[in-house]
Amino acid sequence: MDAFNPNPEMDMTRYSYVFVAPADRRNIIARTLTRNAFEGEYTQRDCSPKVNRCPKSSVHLRGVPAYAQPCQALWQLGDALARVRVVSDNGVIVHCDQERCFTEEVLDRIIRGNCDIKELARFYCPAATPSLCWVACKLIDIQLQGATVQFEPITPDQQESLANFCNVPPKNTRAYDLRPASLLKDALSLITKVESGDTHHRYLKLLKTMVEVCVEMEKEAGARPGKKRSSNSDGVRQPKSKVRRVESS
Repeated sequence: MDAFNPNPEMDMTRYSYVFVAPADRRNIIARTLTRNAFEGEYTQRDCSPKVNRCPKSSVHLRGVPAYAQPCQALWQLGDALARVRVVSDNGVIVHCDQERCFTEEVLDRIIRGNCDIKELARFYCPAATPSLCWVACKLIDIQLQGATVQFEPITPDQQESLANFCNVPPKNTRAYDLRPASLLKDALSLITKVESGDTHHRYLKLLKTMVEVCVEMEKEAGARPGKKRSSNSDGVRQPKSKVRRVESS
């Protein structure tokens, strides 16, 4: 079994950790490694290279071409955050390629609040908007639980270690819910929580614009001709990640 050697400065009791990096040297698909506070193992997840891919014609930030797959990395980050255990007064630290994940332009702005989700969505392909909304809800929810989220660069050694891991054999895992109706419910619930206190009002603009986006996505999903609606599908493809445990060395 592969082993991952963490940074000796990491506090493995107070913080949960997420590592996001390409799964191979061609930078084609994303790979994540997560470890919850007080746990002794990491969990590796790989995403199929055929899903959540940006079209070759995609235009992102300068220096972030389509083959860097920022939209796939965003989905993979959400997939990891869906499984991170949050403990009040503790936090989550995410190590990633900060250019590829748009840390400064998008993720840090979500945490600071006072921004419009529609503006942030422009950094990704339109199909990635549900993932962005879910990640934003999760980051805000972590803050409301009294925990913190930090984004740190992933070191070359950590990135190389992840890229050298063996591929994970296929295994179905629970997909997080990206249906517009579910995202709308999450956003409205967070608005209620934010408005009930005095310390997190900076998130209201983001959440209220998210409500508008979710309503628009719901209308678009309902207007697609020849498509049957179901409780598990809104037309957003739900990839199945591949998962395994990784020892800590």
